[in-house]
Amino acid sequence: MMIWQLLVRTTFTLLFVLAMGAGQAEELGAIGDSISTAMDADDVCGDAVECIENIGEDWGYSFVTGVQSWSVRSRLLPFGFSSARTAAYNGAEWDDALAQAQELMAVPGVSLVVIELGGNDVCQGLGEPLPSLDVIEMHIDQTLTYLTDTLPSGGHVVVAEVPDVSRLREIMRFQPHFLFSSCQALWDLDYDALSDDAVMDVCEDMYGEWLCDNVSEFRDLTREWLEELLEWLSEDVFDDPFPCANVLNSASTEEARAAAAQFNQKLNGLLARKAREYTDRNGVRVLLAGGIYDHPYAVDEVSGLDCFHPSRGGQAYLANLIWPAIYDALTEPDCSADGYCNPDCRRSADPDCKKGKGQGKAQTRTLPIVQQTPE
Repeated sequence: MMIWQLLVRTTFTLLFVLAMGAGQAEELGAIGDSISTAMDADDVCGDAVECIENIGEDWGYSFVTGVQSWSVRSRLLPFGFSSARTAAYNGAEWDDALAQAQELMAVPGVSLVVIELGGNDVCQGLGEPLPSLDVIEMHIDQTLTYLTDTLPSGGHVVVAEVPDVSRLREIMRFQPHFLFSSCQALWDLDYDALSDDAVMDVCEDMYGEWLCDNVSEFRDLTREWLEELLEWLSEDVFDDPFPCANVLNSASTEEARAAAAQFNQKLNGLLARKAREYTDRNGVRVLLAGGIYDHPYAVDEVSGLDCFHPSRGGQAYLANLIWPAIYDALTEPDCSADGYCNPDCRRSADPDCKKGKGQGKAQTRTLPIVQQTPE
């Protein structure tokens, strides 16, 4: 790079940071479940042994707090957000949201919160009833009331839609799995469908190639070990034979799947309504990140480890889907002394923000959206 180009770029960057309000570092906060923790996202593995080793949370590839260039956290850097904190954990439901919010806000600094919850409310065990939408609404009210009371004026809450779990089943159930004959066999934990190639890979890693090739008892021992591993994961990690059995398990009924699909849609409708109800309360904007439910997920966007969570590519596309709502909020015309665009000066109501009570025409932050490519 030529020296003059470097000087121009450095000068532009400094001016942009000053215009954005240097010295006023802000922090991103995340409330969520195993999607936010990037559970099983790292499905890039060569054999069964490597795939088993990759099972778990892949925090660096989280769509919200990860460190990849496409994450929400990384895209917020030019807007003065210096860091991120998360209270998300595997298995969280909407009844955990308030506690997560309180954990985030225990230390001042967070001004933008992304909430990704609801999948575990849609997903239930075999024969278990769906939760009450009225009760979930109560938890949403408690959480949004707390956040709009606690976040600074000008802060933001972005609520993500719940993905279409039924579509996930249709896309993945016949796909092959590294341990089982198919994703459906994994969801059913059908040990009779364990892959012979996978058993051999693990056997050779544990006992050596010669013993596994020539002594069938070692292959049997390996198969028993894999079954015990899967039982441990289901009982101690997922607390269920497999997550979302009411939708994914072969033993579920069409009535149960239809009820879950309807609940999924109603929950997203509820989230949209609550975002409208709470936005601008105490100067805090609450927005819905839409497009997630309707996204036509591709096979490579779903983890090959569990056929359920987003892969690293899926995390990247989730970030792409959520980012526009955040970008629109942060680049909204600024027409008040403290930097908060009040409800009478919304871009959607008046593009020039001429209702700004003596503030004149508002200024808009104009950082262009950069198209992000999943890595």
